[in-house]
Amino acid sequence: MKEEQLEEIEILESIYPDEIERINEESISILINLECEADQGLIVEVEFPEDYPESVIPVIKISPDDTDPTVGKGEKYSYKLTNKDCSDLRNQAIEIAEENLGMPSIFTIVSAIKENAESLYEARIRSMEVERLKKLEIEEAKEQEKFKGTPVTKESFNAWRLKFRAEMGLDKEKERINGRYTGREIFDKGLYKEEDEEEEEEAE
Repeated sequence: MKEEQLEEIEILESIYPDEIERINEESISILINLECEADQGLIVEVEFPEDYPESVIPVIKISPDDTDPTVGKGEKYSYKLTNKDCSDLRNQAIEIAEENLGMPSIFTIVSAIKENAESLYEARIRSMEVERLKKLEIEEAKEQEKFKGTPVTKESFNAWRLKFRAEMGLDKEKERINGRYTGREIFDKGLYKEEDEEEEEEAE
């Protein structure tokens, strides 16, 4: 390795004393611990090509840490970054590396990976929350349907009224009042009230 590359690794070791590991003479790995609700991390492997940083960018690989995320007490969700997420983060890291071509850029790249990963994690959590709320709305709508009755219209009320009167025999009773009962019988049975009320309703 060139002296400039060795110096950059030494600086990285001072910044990430517990997270950095030398894989071989040309490569290192850095564990990135994400600052999010669930404790999890990413492993960034960096290979130093001979012409880095003058004319080529470093070779970058990103993979999820094997450790399962630990969800904080009271948290609703746990999301573990996937290989697809890591691929997206790598593409972003390559863009940053190309922007910094010609100068040592590993720290800048690793910092950007961390920031982008945390933003990605938060976006996934928000998406899960939106899905949860949608499901709740659907369930609530179904529950509300159970309590909705058939709207009452004038036609439906009149149809019900006719059916009710037929079932109760009210119209027949009225016919009997008009045709068979004497005034005394009507008074004794209180049927005159029924008749008066019917007439009042019809007048209204």
